[in-house]
Amino acid sequence: MTILKAFLIFLLQLIQMVLPDLGGGHETRIPAQVYSEKDLQGYWIQSFEDDYANVRVYRLSGYDFPPARGRNKMNLKTGGRLEYTPIAPDDRPVTYKGDWRLDDSLLIIRYYKDRRSKIRSFRILGREGAMLKVKGND
Repeated sequence: MTILKAFLIFLLQLIQMVLPDLGGGHETRIPAQVYSEKDLQGYWIQSFEDDYANVRVYRLSGYDFPPARGRNKMNLKTGGRLEYTPIAPDDRPVTYKGDWRLDDSLLIIRYYKDRRSKIRSFRILGREGAMLKVKGND
């Protein structure tokens, strides 16, 4: 085996470890950063202009968003208290009370709608300053 061929095989293996497997749809697991409740507390508003693929981008309130008919919002308060404001079908904001918690790199929110609890979970991909990137079922 030539040195060039060995190098190319090594490079291909390295790329496969870092990037998703495009052929099978499986992602290589990279150890997730551990976040504390304090890291995530705040009033988060979805910046759908920055969303990509299955990734949702949230920014802390105070960001200068362009006009929009509605935005998903999560107010993650101290003590696990939550105010969740999803985009309503008629574009009116309706806020639901609930709670939130962290399970490793999973953000789990529970809110109450029509006397029933609804649960949403988000895999935390990263927080960069006032921006939070998640994958989930919102």
